[in-house]
Amino acid sequence: MFQIELMPALHGDSILLQYGSPDAPRRILIDGGPIGAYEALSARLDDLPMGRRRFELLVITHIDADHIEGTIRLLAERTMDFYFDDVWFNGWRHLDDDKGILGPVSGEFLSALISKRIGTERWNKAAPFDQKTIKADGASLPNARLDGGMNLTVLSPTTKKLSSLRKTWEKDVRKKGFHPGDLDAAIALLRQTKRLAPDGLLGGSYQNAGERFKMDGSVANGSSIAFLAEFEGKKCLFLADAHPDVIADAVRGLIPSGENRLKVDAVKLAHHGSSANTTPELLSIIDCKRFLVSTNGDIFGHPDASAIDMVLHHNGPDVTLFFNYRSETTRAW
Repeated sequence: MFQIELMPALHGDSILLQYGSPDAPRRILIDGGPIGAYEALSARLDDLPMGRRRFELLVITHIDADHIEGTIRLLAERTMDFYFDDVWFNGWRHLDDDKGILGPVSGEFLSALISKRIGTERWNKAAPFDQKTIKADGASLPNARLDGGMNLTVLSPTTKKLSSLRKTWEKDVRKKGFHPGDLDAAIALLRQTKRLAPDGLLGGSYQNAGERFKMDGSVANGSSIAFLAEFEGKKCLFLADAHPDVIADAVRGLIPSGENRLKVDAVKLAHHGSSANTTPELLSIIDCKRFLVSTNGDIFGHPDASAIDMVLHHNGPDVTLFFNYRSETTRAW
């Protein structure tokens, strides 16, 4: 079994992967959506049988609110009844030479929760990362094999994309009055803004409070952790909000010799079907008949019609499109 579930994450991403035996599947959770989608995420996780709430991996792809907020609340509230064997998230401590990447305030909050609720020994744990940065540089793409046989090949981000965040992230954190990487200060700020109760649990009180951390969204998207997941001969590209040029470069390295396209069974389109992240260059080197889009169309009106048109043009009339919402932006298909 290799099952992909796009949970109702409003305009964001929250994806549950299950693989292995149908009677006792292994699980991966990718992102938690915006704060407004948390109740749906929590309810779905409550559906999992008691005693079988262990996840092989939690992936927080990047620090945009529509991917990270639900995860922040999940880790603050629910770490006692769920177990994550590994967490992939690039925080302050994960830059070359242990200098750290300069995370914005939301990234600092999440870093503090991972450190204090899960532990650094289970943070970017999988070989070949070994608690260092999740990134895709060098002649060969890094590959991690999870228990049960799931194989993940990381396609994004690159060191260059991570480095481009530094000045903006540092400025954002220092505006809040503390230094990047000071996790105790991040926790104190959560309590000060009444988003964390004194006992360290959020209870039902967590709110975004409408705060937007001012940063270049495109830069944040470029830091997305994207990967190819393979299990028992099935392949799916999970592209988060990654930049299409980075993904195209990575995909070219995976195309078998003598062929000109990478054949996969499904693609989770980047950035909710935005035309800025789905390009003819990328689609021309992917051979696929199933494309997944996670969004209700709010705020940014995703998916873009031009992006879906590109998918249909490059992959033929027999493509199947999977949406987790029937909305004004998806109804046409």
